[in-house]
Amino acid sequence: QMLQISREADSRLAGGGFAGVVVTHGTDTLEETATFLDLMHRSDLPLVVTGAMRSGREVGPDGPSNLQMAIAVCLHREARNRGVLVVLNEQIHAARFVTKTNSKDVATFRSPDAGPVGMVYAGRVTWLVPPLLEREPLPTIESVGARVDLIKSYAGADGSLIEAAVAAGAEGLVIEGMGVGNLPMALAAAVAEVDVMNHIRSTLWTTLPGAVLSVAVYAAAGSGAGGAMDRAGIAAMTSALSGRFFLGPVLLLPPLVLLIMAWKRFPTLAALWTSVGLAVPLAMFQGYGPGEIFAAMAAGPRIATGNPAVDELLGRGGLLFLAGVAAVVCAAYVFAGQLEATGTFRRVSGILQRRFIGRSRGRFVLSVSLTGMTVAVATGNSYLSEILPGTMFRRLADEMDISRRVLSRTLEDSGTVVVPLIPWSAAGIYMSTVLGVSVFEYVLWAILCYLGFLTAWFYGFTGIAIWPSERREETNRPGR
Repeated sequence: QMLQISREADSRLAGGGFAGVVVTHGTDTLEETATFLDLMHRSDLPLVVTGAMRSGREVGPDGPSNLQMAIAVCLHREARNRGVLVVLNEQIHAARFVTKTNSKDVATFRSPDAGPVGMVYAGRVTWLVPPLLEREPLPTIESVGARVDLIKSYAGADGSLIEAAVAAGAEGLVIEGMGVGNLPMALAAAVAEVDVMNHIRSTLWTTLPGAVLSVAVYAAAGSGAGGAMDRAGIAAMTSALSGRFFLGPVLLLPPLVLLIMAWKRFPTLAALWTSVGLAVPLAMFQGYGPGEIFAAMAAGPRIATGNPAVDELLGRGGLLFLAGVAAVVCAAYVFAGQLEATGTFRRVSGILQRRFIGRSRGRFVLSVSLTGMTVAVATGNSYLSEILPGTMFRRLADEMDISRRVLSRTLEDSGTVVVPLIPWSAAGIYMSTVLGVSVFEYVLWAILCYLGFLTAWFYGFTGIAIWPSERREETNRPGR
């Protein structure tokens, strides 16, 4: 019905012969209709909404006077370019700010954050603020058939109402938060961003085809390859390991429990500490004391098997080993935060959307992918190649109704997976040093590293595995 009113008003105003349109409306949902009309109204001629708090059966009905004032506002020469207006009780309000504050009071419609834009006394209109410099109505829509539910948050709220709305067929949700948009923790969890397991499921769409093709290529190439393996070297390493450690299936218990708890979505710290708790007794069974175990957790183990290759392979790890990685990640987030706070990401992604992406999901995926690879080539760092493009494009993904699972998968395919192909990256240097093979020698055989982003591009332009956004944000609109 709101859309019908909007179309009828625009049609009358576009046809000429009218100074404006007055819409009479019940006051219970007047502000909702006025807001919708304001978002859709395209003419510079006035559209005024009015109503009555006292019916004709009550003493002192205000309907006739409100209607008379609304007509007077419509006919006023300065009523143009003000969007949709709400006129009641001698006050003129902008539809975008007005709200009903009391169920009985005649002076119920107010604009708490802005105040009235004008007054009407004895048929005379007085404006308190100038007309709008510019208005940006929403794009023309053909229908509003999609179901969108409104959910109010409150102390102790959980995700049950959200789950019920989705189960009932809601295609979108508007959640009224508390304070400046805060949500109770349980409710926030129900509308959280992409978690690890959803990310993994999404990446399977690109990694599985690459893995299958890689195995096929390696099998075909290996079946005709010649030469001999260094069996003596392998035997020496195996002997060194078995002579120093007890090796058995039970050692797989800590990582297996960690994977299961991650799959079951246990809290991260609970999963990590459970795995550590299982690993400590196994380490003590290998002959290490508590002091050595905690020292290894901090700075990595000190292994002496008599085989230099094994000692070098096992003599690393610990929290200190990861300090450099943590520092890079922190610096990357600080850098990304500065670019986001200054609006740089917003402007760059906006320019890309206007000049290249448009409404094309394929071009969106291509832009994310090329941005990630550009950052990877420029920095040689896999963390930056995901953090910077992810921060830059996440809002645009919501605006284009593209799931962030697609965004996270594309970042993985074009960042982490591509970095080993870059000679000056940490991954490329590690591969060249450990394997003794330069990046340029193994690049053609690293099929998974480049098939991922090629598959992502194919999906983007064909629409395969490009899911709609789970929570499309309404940007550039003040919240309530």
